[in-house]
Amino acid sequence: MLYCHYDYLFFTNRAYDSFYRTISMSTQDNTRLTLTHLIAGALNPADIADDQWDLLAPAALADGLAPMLIHVLHQHDSTLLQLPIFRPLLADAQLVTYHVAQLQAVQEKIESVLTARGITRIWLKGIALAQTVYPAPNLRSMSDLDFFIPYECRSDALTALKDAGFRSIDSHEPAAELLAAQHHDRLMDVYSRGFIEMHYRLFGGDVLADAAEAWFRRQVYVTPHGWAALTPEAQLLHLCIHHVLVDFDQKLRLVRYFDIHLLVSAGTLNWEVILRTAERFGWSNALAYALEKVSYWFGTPIPAHISAQLEAQTDGRRLTPGKLARGADAAGADAALHLLQASSPTERRALLRWFLLPPGDYLRCRYPDYAYLPIWALYPLRWSLQAIKLARLLLTRFTL
Repeated sequence: MLYCHYDYLFFTNRAYDSFYRTISMSTQDNTRLTLTHLIAGALNPADIADDQWDLLAPAALADGLAPMLIHVLHQHDSTLLQLPIFRPLLADAQLVTYHVAQLQAVQEKIESVLTARGITRIWLKGIALAQTVYPAPNLRSMSDLDFFIPYECRSDALTALKDAGFRSIDSHEPAAELLAAQHHDRLMDVYSRGFIEMHYRLFGGDVLADAAEAWFRRQVYVTPHGWAALTPEAQLLHLCIHHVLVDFDQKLRLVRYFDIHLLVSAGTLNWEVILRTAERFGWSNALAYALEKVSYWFGTPIPAHISAQLEAQTDGRRLTPGKLARGADAAGADAALHLLQASSPTERRALLRWFLLPPGDYLRCRYPDYAYLPIWALYPLRWSLQAIKLARLLLTRFTL
Protein backbone atom coordinates (compact mmCIF):
# COMPACT_ATOMS: atom_id res chain seq x y z
CA MET A 1 0.00 0.00 0.00
CA LEU A 2 1.34 3.40 -0.92
CA TYR A 3 2.03 5.71 1.98
CA CYS A 4 -0.34 8.69 2.15
CA HIS A 5 0.49 12.15 3.47
CA TYR A 6 -2.42 12.25 5.90
CA ASP A 7 -1.21 8.99 7.49
CA TYR A 8 1.95 10.89 8.37
CA LEU A 9 -0.02 13.93 9.53
CA PHE A 10 -2.22 11.74 11.72
CA PHE A 11 0.89 10.27 13.34
CA THR A 12 2.52 13.64 14.07
CA ASN A 13 -0.62 15.59 14.94
CA ARG A 14 -1.62 13.05 17.56
CA ALA A 15 1.88 13.42 19.07
CA TYR A 16 1.47 17.21 19.00
CA ASP A 17 -1.90 17.08 20.77
CA SER A 18 -0.69 14.52 23.30
CA PHE A 19 2.36 16.60 24.25
CA TYR A 20 0.59 19.95 24.59
CA ARG A 21 -2.42 18.64 26.49
CA THR A 22 -0.59 16.74 29.21
CA ILE A 23 2.02 19.16 30.58
CA SER A 24 1.88 22.68 32.01
CA MET A 25 2.78 25.80 30.03
CA SER A 26 5.95 26.40 32.05
CA THR A 27 7.09 22.80 31.51
CA GLN A 28 6.29 23.14 27.81
CA ASP A 29 8.46 26.24 27.46
CA ASN A 30 11.37 24.82 29.44
CA THR A 31 11.28 21.55 27.50
CA ARG A 32 11.02 23.29 24.14
CA LEU A 33 13.87 25.66 24.97
CA THR A 34 16.09 22.74 25.89
CA LEU A 35 15.09 20.97 22.68
CA THR A 36 15.70 23.97 20.43
CA HIS A 37 19.09 24.70 21.98
CA LEU A 38 20.04 21.04 21.42
CA ILE A 39 18.98 21.27 17.78
CA ALA A 40 20.83 24.57 17.29
CA GLY A 41 24.03 23.20 18.83
CA ALA A 42 24.05 25.36 21.97
CA LEU A 43 23.66 22.29 24.21
CA ASN A 44 25.47 18.97 24.12
CA PRO A 45 23.33 15.80 24.48
CA ALA A 46 25.80 14.61 27.14
CA ASP A 47 24.62 17.48 29.37
CA ILE A 48 21.01 16.26 29.34
CA ALA A 49 19.82 14.21 32.32
CA ASP A 50 18.29 10.83 31.50
CA ASP A 51 14.84 11.77 32.81
CA GLN A 52 14.73 14.87 30.58
CA TRP A 53 14.57 12.72 27.46
CA ASP A 54 11.12 11.52 28.54
CA LEU A 55 9.82 14.99 27.64
CA LEU A 56 12.35 16.03 24.99
CA ALA A 57 11.61 13.09 22.69
CA PRO A 58 7.82 13.70 22.54
CA ALA A 59 8.48 17.44 22.19
CA ALA A 60 10.68 16.84 19.14
CA LEU A 61 7.95 14.69 17.59
CA ALA A 62 5.29 17.27 18.37
CA ASP A 63 7.24 20.19 16.89
CA GLY A 64 8.40 18.50 13.68
CA LEU A 65 12.01 18.36 14.86
CA ALA A 66 12.37 14.59 15.36
CA PRO A 67 14.58 14.06 12.26
CA MET A 68 16.89 16.90 13.33
CA LEU A 69 17.15 15.60 16.91
CA ILE A 70 18.10 12.16 15.64
CA HIS A 71 20.63 13.80 13.31
CA VAL A 72 22.17 15.64 16.29
CA LEU A 73 22.30 12.48 18.41
CA HIS A 74 23.96 10.53 15.61
CA GLN A 75 26.68 13.20 15.56
CA HIS A 76 27.26 13.12 19.33
CA ASP A 77 26.04 9.97 21.08
CA SER A 78 24.03 7.52 18.99
CA THR A 79 23.80 5.05 21.91
CA LEU A 80 21.01 7.24 23.32
CA LEU A 81 18.85 6.20 20.39
CA GLN A 82 18.66 2.70 21.87
CA LEU A 83 16.43 4.02 24.67
CA PRO A 84 12.75 3.00 24.26
CA ILE A 85 11.64 6.64 24.37
CA PHE A 86 13.27 7.20 20.95
CA ARG A 87 11.38 4.46 19.11
CA PRO A 88 8.57 6.81 17.99
CA LEU A 89 11.16 9.32 16.79
CA LEU A 90 13.04 6.71 14.78
CA ALA A 91 9.75 5.61 13.24
CA ASP A 92 8.91 9.24 12.43
CA ALA A 93 12.33 9.77 10.82
CA GLN A 94 11.76 6.72 8.61
CA LEU A 95 8.35 8.03 7.59
CA VAL A 96 9.80 11.46 6.80
CA THR A 97 12.60 9.92 4.71
CA TYR A 98 10.14 7.84 2.71
CA HIS A 99 7.64 10.68 2.35
CA VAL A 100 10.25 13.23 1.24
CA ALA A 101 11.55 10.75 -1.36
CA GLN A 102 7.99 10.38 -2.67
CA LEU A 103 7.49 14.12 -2.81
CA GLN A 104 10.78 14.63 -4.63
CA ALA A 105 9.63 12.12 -7.25
CA VAL A 106 6.38 14.09 -7.59
CA GLN A 107 8.45 17.28 -7.86
CA GLU A 108 10.41 15.82 -10.78
CA LYS A 109 7.14 14.86 -12.44
CA ILE A 110 5.76 18.39 -12.05
CA GLU A 111 8.98 19.86 -13.40
CA SER A 112 8.74 17.68 -16.50
CA VAL A 113 5.04 18.38 -17.09
CA LEU A 114 5.24 22.16 -16.67
CA THR A 115 8.51 22.48 -18.59
CA ALA A 116 6.82 20.80 -21.54
CA ARG A 117 4.07 23.45 -21.38
CA GLY A 118 6.54 26.33 -20.98
CA ILE A 119 5.16 27.25 -17.54
CA THR A 120 7.66 28.70 -15.06
CA ARG A 121 7.42 27.77 -11.37
CA ILE A 122 9.11 28.69 -8.11
CA TRP A 123 9.35 26.08 -5.33
CA LEU A 124 8.27 27.35 -1.91
CA LYS A 125 8.40 26.57 1.80
CA GLY A 126 9.19 23.00 2.94
CA ILE A 127 10.61 21.45 -0.21
CA ALA A 128 12.66 24.54 -1.14
CA LEU A 129 14.09 24.80 2.38
CA ALA A 130 14.78 21.08 2.62
CA GLN A 131 16.85 21.23 -0.57
CA THR A 132 18.76 24.42 0.27
CA VAL A 133 19.34 25.08 3.97
CA TYR A 134 18.94 21.69 5.70
CA PRO A 135 21.89 19.28 5.97
CA ALA A 136 19.79 16.74 3.99
CA PRO A 137 16.26 16.96 2.52
CA ASN A 138 14.95 14.12 4.71
CA LEU A 139 15.64 16.18 7.84
CA ARG A 140 12.72 18.53 7.06
CA SER A 141 9.27 17.05 7.68
CA MET A 142 6.57 18.25 5.27
CA SER A 143 3.09 17.21 4.26
CA ASP A 144 2.94 18.44 0.66
CA LEU A 145 4.68 20.38 -2.11
CA ASP A 146 4.19 24.10 -2.66
CA PHE A 147 5.07 25.93 -5.85
CA PHE A 148 4.25 29.29 -7.37
CA ILE A 149 3.21 29.89 -10.99
CA PRO A 150 2.17 33.00 -12.95
CA TYR A 151 -1.51 33.77 -12.40
CA GLU A 152 -2.22 33.79 -16.13
CA CYS A 153 -0.88 30.21 -16.44
CA ARG A 154 -3.26 28.73 -13.88
CA SER A 155 -5.71 27.12 -16.33
CA ASP A 156 -2.98 25.67 -18.56
CA ALA A 157 -1.12 24.30 -15.52
CA LEU A 158 -4.28 22.69 -14.13
CA THR A 159 -5.01 21.04 -17.46
CA ALA A 160 -1.44 19.77 -17.84
CA LEU A 161 -1.29 18.35 -14.32
CA LYS A 162 -4.68 16.66 -14.59
CA ASP A 163 -3.60 15.10 -17.91
CA ALA A 164 -0.50 13.80 -16.09
CA GLY A 165 -2.49 12.02 -13.37
CA PHE A 166 -3.23 14.70 -10.80
CA ARG A 167 -6.76 15.41 -9.67
CA SER A 168 -8.22 18.34 -7.81
CA ILE A 169 -9.46 17.82 -4.28
CA ASP A 170 -11.68 20.89 -4.55
CA SER A 171 -15.32 20.18 -5.31
CA HIS A 172 -15.83 22.94 -7.84
CA GLU A 173 -14.04 25.42 -10.04
CA PRO A 174 -14.39 28.89 -8.45
CA ALA A 175 -15.73 31.72 -10.54
CA ALA A 176 -13.23 34.32 -11.67
CA GLU A 177 -14.35 36.95 -9.17
CA LEU A 178 -13.86 34.49 -6.31
CA LEU A 179 -10.26 33.73 -7.19
CA ALA A 180 -9.25 36.98 -5.48
CA ALA A 181 -10.21 35.41 -2.15
CA GLN A 182 -8.15 32.29 -2.87
CA HIS A 183 -4.52 31.78 -3.70
CA HIS A 184 -3.87 28.15 -4.60
CA ASP A 185 -5.27 24.91 -5.99
CA ARG A 186 -4.85 21.65 -4.09
CA LEU A 187 -4.26 18.52 -6.14
CA MET A 188 -3.28 14.92 -5.50
CA ASP A 189 -1.13 12.65 -7.63
CA VAL A 190 -3.34 9.58 -8.07
CA TYR A 191 -0.30 7.30 -8.38
CA SER A 192 1.71 8.28 -5.31
CA ARG A 193 -1.13 10.03 -3.42
CA GLY A 194 1.28 12.94 -2.91
CA PHE A 195 -0.46 16.27 -2.33
CA ILE A 196 0.54 19.57 -3.91
CA GLU A 197 -0.48 23.19 -3.53
CA MET A 198 -0.15 25.13 -6.76
CA HIS A 199 -0.06 28.81 -5.81
CA TYR A 200 -1.08 31.45 -8.33
CA ARG A 201 -0.82 34.06 -5.59
CA LEU A 202 1.52 33.85 -2.62
CA PHE A 203 -1.31 34.59 -0.18
CA GLY A 204 -5.05 34.96 -0.38
CA GLY A 205 -7.07 38.16 -0.09
CA ASP A 206 -5.24 41.46 0.29
CA VAL A 207 -2.18 40.30 2.26
CA LEU A 208 0.14 41.39 -0.55
CA ALA A 209 -0.23 44.34 -2.87
CA ASP A 210 0.40 43.68 -6.55
CA ALA A 211 3.76 45.46 -6.38
CA ALA A 212 4.86 43.28 -3.48
CA GLU A 213 3.87 40.09 -5.26
CA ALA A 214 5.72 41.29 -8.36
CA TRP A 215 8.80 41.82 -6.18
CA PHE A 216 8.68 38.21 -5.00
CA ARG A 217 8.37 36.92 -8.57
CA ARG A 218 11.66 38.64 -9.43
CA GLN A 219 13.59 37.18 -6.47
CA VAL A 220 14.50 33.83 -7.98
CA TYR A 221 17.63 31.71 -8.21
CA VAL A 222 18.42 28.15 -9.30
CA THR A 223 19.14 25.76 -6.43
CA PRO A 224 21.88 23.08 -6.51
CA HIS A 225 19.09 20.60 -7.35
CA GLY A 226 18.38 22.56 -10.53
CA TRP A 227 14.99 23.93 -9.46
CA ALA A 228 13.93 27.57 -9.20
CA ALA A 229 13.35 28.89 -5.67
CA LEU A 230 13.08 32.25 -3.93
CA THR A 231 16.38 33.88 -2.99
CA PRO A 232 17.29 33.52 0.71
CA GLU A 233 16.22 37.13 1.38
CA ALA A 234 12.83 36.57 -0.27
CA GLN A 235 12.46 33.20 1.48
CA LEU A 236 13.01 34.88 4.84
CA LEU A 237 10.43 37.59 4.18
CA HIS A 238 7.95 35.08 2.76
CA LEU A 239 8.23 32.90 5.88
CA CYS A 240 7.89 35.87 8.25
CA ILE A 241 4.80 37.17 6.44
CA HIS A 242 3.26 33.70 6.34
CA HIS A 243 3.87 32.90 10.00
CA VAL A 244 2.88 36.30 11.37
CA LEU A 245 0.43 37.98 8.97
CA VAL A 246 -1.28 34.85 7.58
CA ASP A 247 -1.05 32.19 10.33
CA PHE A 248 -0.88 34.84 13.08
CA ASP A 249 1.63 32.66 14.98
CA GLN A 250 -1.21 30.38 16.05
CA LYS A 251 0.20 27.10 17.43
CA LEU A 252 3.00 26.97 14.88
CA ARG A 253 5.27 23.98 15.26
CA LEU A 254 8.83 25.02 15.99
CA VAL A 255 10.13 23.50 12.76
CA ARG A 256 8.66 26.61 11.08
CA TYR A 257 10.93 28.88 13.10
CA PHE A 258 13.86 26.52 12.72
CA ASP A 259 13.58 27.18 8.97
CA ILE A 260 14.19 30.87 9.66
CA HIS A 261 17.02 30.04 12.08
CA LEU A 262 18.83 28.11 9.34
CA LEU A 263 18.37 30.93 6.82
CA VAL A 264 19.77 33.51 9.24
CA SER A 265 22.56 31.29 10.58
CA ALA A 266 23.88 30.61 7.08
CA GLY A 267 25.37 34.14 7.21
CA THR A 268 24.68 34.89 3.54
CA LEU A 269 21.66 37.19 3.86
CA ASN A 270 21.73 40.68 2.40
CA TRP A 271 20.16 42.51 5.34
CA GLU A 272 20.07 45.80 3.47
CA VAL A 273 17.71 44.27 0.88
CA ILE A 274 15.59 42.64 3.60
CA LEU A 275 15.18 45.79 5.69
CA ARG A 276 14.59 48.08 2.72
CA THR A 277 11.94 45.76 1.27
CA ALA A 278 10.24 45.21 4.63
CA GLU A 279 9.98 48.96 5.16
CA ARG A 280 8.75 49.59 1.63
CA PHE A 281 5.88 47.11 1.85
CA GLY A 282 5.02 47.44 5.54
CA TRP A 283 6.44 44.13 6.75
CA SER A 284 8.82 45.49 9.40
CA ASN A 285 6.57 44.47 12.30
CA ALA A 286 6.18 40.92 10.99
CA LEU A 287 9.92 40.65 10.39
CA ALA A 288 10.76 41.98 13.86
CA TYR A 289 8.27 39.64 15.54
CA ALA A 290 9.53 36.53 13.72
CA LEU A 291 13.19 37.34 14.37
CA GLU A 292 12.48 37.85 18.07
CA LYS A 293 10.77 34.45 18.21
CA VAL A 294 13.66 32.74 16.42
CA SER A 295 16.20 34.40 18.68
CA TYR A 296 14.21 33.34 21.76
CA TRP A 297 13.76 29.71 20.74
CA PHE A 298 17.02 28.92 18.95
CA GLY A 299 19.39 31.58 20.22
CA THR A 300 19.75 32.79 16.64
CA PRO A 301 22.29 35.63 16.51
CA ILE A 302 20.54 38.70 15.09
CA PRO A 303 23.06 41.50 14.41
CA ALA A 304 22.55 44.38 16.85
CA HIS A 305 22.29 46.98 14.10
CA ILE A 306 19.49 44.96 12.46
CA SER A 307 17.47 44.92 15.69
CA ALA A 308 18.10 48.65 16.14
CA GLN A 309 16.97 49.47 12.61
CA LEU A 310 13.81 47.37 12.98
CA GLU A 311 13.07 49.15 16.23
CA ALA A 312 13.31 52.45 14.36
CA GLN A 313 11.20 51.21 11.42
CA THR A 314 8.42 50.00 13.71
CA ASP A 315 8.64 53.11 15.90
CA GLY A 316 8.72 50.86 18.94
CA ARG A 317 5.19 49.52 18.26
CA ARG A 318 5.69 45.78 18.22
CA LEU A 319 3.21 42.98 17.61
CA THR A 320 2.25 40.81 20.58
CA PRO A 321 0.72 37.29 20.77
CA GLY A 322 -2.53 38.86 22.00
CA LYS A 323 -2.74 41.22 19.03
CA LEU A 324 -2.05 38.34 16.65
CA ALA A 325 -4.76 36.14 18.19
CA ARG A 326 -7.31 38.93 17.74
CA GLY A 327 -6.02 39.51 14.23
CA ALA A 328 -6.51 35.85 13.34
CA ASP A 329 -10.19 35.95 14.29
CA ALA A 330 -10.74 39.28 12.53
CA ALA A 331 -9.03 38.10 9.34
CA GLY A 332 -11.13 34.95 9.28
CA ALA A 333 -14.34 36.92 9.65
CA ASP A 334 -13.34 39.41 6.95
CA ALA A 335 -12.32 36.65 4.52
CA ALA A 336 -15.63 34.83 4.99
CA LEU A 337 -17.66 38.00 4.48
CA HIS A 338 -15.58 39.02 1.46
CA LEU A 339 -16.24 35.64 -0.15
CA LEU A 340 -20.00 35.89 0.40
CA GLN A 341 -20.19 39.49 -0.83
CA ALA A 342 -18.32 38.60 -4.03
CA SER A 343 -20.63 35.68 -4.80
CA SER A 344 -23.77 35.53 -6.89
CA PRO A 345 -26.81 33.62 -5.51
CA THR A 346 -25.83 30.58 -7.58
CA GLU A 347 -22.27 30.71 -6.29
CA ARG A 348 -23.50 31.08 -2.72
CA ARG A 349 -25.51 27.88 -3.10
CA ALA A 350 -22.40 26.14 -4.45
CA LEU A 351 -20.39 27.45 -1.49
CA LEU A 352 -23.08 26.19 0.90
CA ARG A 353 -22.92 22.73 -0.69
CA TRP A 354 -19.14 22.83 -0.34
CA PHE A 355 -19.46 23.96 3.26
CA LEU A 356 -21.85 21.14 4.16
CA LEU A 357 -20.92 18.29 1.80
CA PRO A 358 -17.32 18.51 0.56
CA PRO A 359 -15.84 15.39 -1.10
CA GLY A 360 -14.38 12.62 1.03
CA ASP A 361 -10.81 13.22 -0.17
CA TYR A 362 -11.00 16.80 1.02
CA LEU A 363 -12.23 15.71 4.45
CA ARG A 364 -9.38 13.23 4.79
CA CYS A 365 -6.89 15.97 3.97
CA ARG A 366 -8.64 18.67 6.05
CA TYR A 367 -9.01 16.59 9.23
CA PRO A 368 -5.89 14.39 9.48
CA ASP A 369 -6.25 14.12 13.27
CA TYR A 370 -9.33 11.93 12.67
CA ALA A 371 -7.91 9.55 10.07
CA TYR A 372 -9.20 6.63 12.16
CA LEU A 373 -12.84 7.66 11.51
CA PRO A 374 -14.83 6.44 8.49
CA ILE A 375 -15.66 9.05 5.85
CA TRP A 376 -19.32 9.31 6.86
CA ALA A 377 -18.37 10.21 10.45
CA LEU A 378 -16.28 13.15 9.26
CA TYR A 379 -19.38 15.00 8.03
CA PRO A 380 -21.08 15.53 11.43
CA LEU A 381 -17.63 16.28 12.83
CA ARG A 382 -17.15 19.00 10.19
CA TRP A 383 -20.60 20.45 10.81
CA SER A 384 -20.00 20.79 14.53
CA LEU A 385 -16.49 22.28 14.12
CA GLN A 386 -17.62 24.71 11.43
CA ALA A 387 -20.63 25.81 13.52
CA ILE A 388 -18.30 26.68 16.39
CA LYS A 389 -15.93 28.48 14.04
CA LEU A 390 -18.75 30.41 12.38
CA ALA A 391 -20.08 31.54 15.75
CA ARG A 392 -16.62 32.76 16.74
CA LEU A 393 -16.13 34.59 13.44
CA LEU A 394 -19.48 36.35 13.67
CA LEU A 395 -18.87 37.28 17.29
CA THR A 396 -15.45 38.66 16.38
CA ARG A 397 -16.73 40.55 13.35
CA PHE A 398 -19.48 42.35 15.22
CA THR A 399 -17.60 43.07 18.44
CA LEU A 400 -14.39 44.54 17.01
